[in-house]
Amino acid sequence: MPALTKSIIYQNHSSLLEHMPGVMETINKEMDAGLISGPFSLPEIESICRGPVVMSPLIAVVQSEKVRICRNLSKGSVEMDSINSFVDKVDFPTLFGCASNVANIVSPFIIIIHPVDSQGVIPRNSCI
Repeated sequence: MPALTKSIIYQNHSSLLEHMPGVMETINKEMDAGLISGPFSLPEIESICRGPVVMSPLIAVVQSEKVRICRNLSKGSVEMDSINSFVDKVDFPTLFGCASNVANIVSPFIIIIHPVDSQGVIPRNSCI
């Protein structure tokens, strides 16, 4: 990544405003758990980081009625390439798949516990 001569701040996606109550709930939970800190002004964060910073935009995604906050590291501009563009794909290979692929990977490690009746017998047609 090239040396920064000034901080670059990308505007957050409009979805943050659309889902602000859920966004704030998530942020407050993470702050209460000590996972994040802030908010910081630009001079404060530049002091903490000892120089200019790139602030990638945030986006809110709703999954199963829960608001998730994601950082868009693929956002770039004429001024600065995206953060992802500086990641060496050879050193950090990424594969995309579906849930069944993940299930196949983790299934050897899953212990299945079957329900038993009062005599310790597994009932027929029982599934967990």
